[in-house]
Amino acid sequence: MTNKWTRILKLEERKDMMDFMSQNHKKDFAEVGSLFYDFKNKKLFLVNSIPVEDAPSFDNKKTTRKLHSKVWLENSMKGDYMDYPRGRVFYNTKSKTFEVLVGSWAKEVNVLLDLIKSRFNLQNKPCELIFDSCWDTEQGMNRGYNG
Repeated sequence: MTNKWTRILKLEERKDMMDFMSQNHKKDFAEVGSLFYDFKNKKLFLVNSIPVEDAPSFDNKKTTRKLHSKVWLENSMKGDYMDYPRGRVFYNTKSKTFEVLVGSWAKEVNVLLDLIKSRFNLQNKPCELIFDSCWDTEQGMNRGYNG
């Protein structure tokens, strides 16, 4: 006997519920991708991220394929994107850690790693902040960086 609070789900209801749970679960997955930082407003902007399991892999690292320059142009931003603080979140498939590559500008931002962990769903995940001249303002792939 079932009480008024118990019923058997129909097959269609069960499928709908599983689809809903699957979509909401994906929002909790760690992400990788590119970001810009706004010193004036102390926040990330033009974040381009995807779940790490959907990211392409190359040289034991996973991240989005989209370059900062393309994100900048797609959003009709003014000025040269290389004049703005930026970085990228990678997942290292060998060490099983997330690597946050940023320029020396990030040394002035005490809360940067916390902002990135929050936005990319990396709380309680192993993360390493790495300073690299490629991510310095006025540096980048189009200005002679080879690393």
